[in-house]
Amino acid sequence: MTGSTDTPDPAAAGTAHGDRRRRLGTAIAVAGAVWLILLAVSQAGPPWLDGVASAAAVATAMVVLLAAELGWERTVATAQSAGLVEPPARERL
Repeated sequence: MTGSTDTPDPAAAGTAHGDRRRRLGTAIAVAGAVWLILLAVSQAGPPWLDGVASAAAVATAMVVLLAAELGWERTVATAQSAGLVEPPARERL
């Protein structure tokens, strides 16, 4: 099922576009890091590639964890605003 989604709020459309761009950038970065790691494992590249591949692996792991944390915070905030989840006790006072 493909089709366009009508959004009456232009800000919501801009946010959706920004999310798509961010996800595409993250996917490209992860694919590049995986490519570097595989190249280093096969020992087909220059000697400095091991260090670059290690740094890319660490950076990729941090980006994935950050994306998961931000996604979770957005999910909880959306659920709280919809009344599905109570806010934490410190915010209710």
